[in-house]
Amino acid sequence: FRPFGFNPYGAKLVTSLNNTFTSFDRSGSVNYNGTDQDPYDGQRLDIHPTVAMPFHIKNYLNGSLYTGMHNTSYHQDATFNPFAPVGEDPFLDSSNDRRVFNFGASIGTAIERVDEVAEDSWLARLTSLGAKNQDQRMRRIKNVIEPLVSYDFVPKTKQSDLPTYDSLDRIRNRSQVSY
Repeated sequence: FRPFGFNPYGAKLVTSLNNTFTSFDRSGSVNYNGTDQDPYDGQRLDIHPTVAMPFHIKNYLNGSLYTGMHNTSYHQDATFNPFAPVGEDPFLDSSNDRRVFNFGASIGTAIERVDEVAEDSWLARLTSLGAKNQDQRMRRIKNVIEPLVSYDFVPKTKQSDLPTYDSLDRIRNRSQVSY
């Protein structure tokens, strides 16, 4: 989808959609206040659409801006939470939803160099091994370094009232720069 048409900066929108369905069952019972309780179990559907706008500036820089949202729905069969803090209600709601947004940007470049490979070198001989490669020789090798700087931001979202099936249930807020 190119809302800006073709342009020298390569502006376009790239969309993606990741869906995950999980059916979770924590078997066994937990004794709480003298009674046996079944721990929570149920289903989770996570829909994660993202939109990115990649760009490039001539042949020097390339990068992208992106945003996404985890839209997660829970349906609990059993709602007892054995991990609830002492003094809080240990039962979860039978259905919950949450939305966690993320935003980010990245920019990078590529530095490359092509070197000649001597015909009598070990690398040229190694790449011509085998019955079908006897008449073929490696002549050049390309070395590439691609430095990249990226920034990722996830705002704080309340998630303590949700069950904990796996790491997807607690998406931590962050403001992170990576190189």
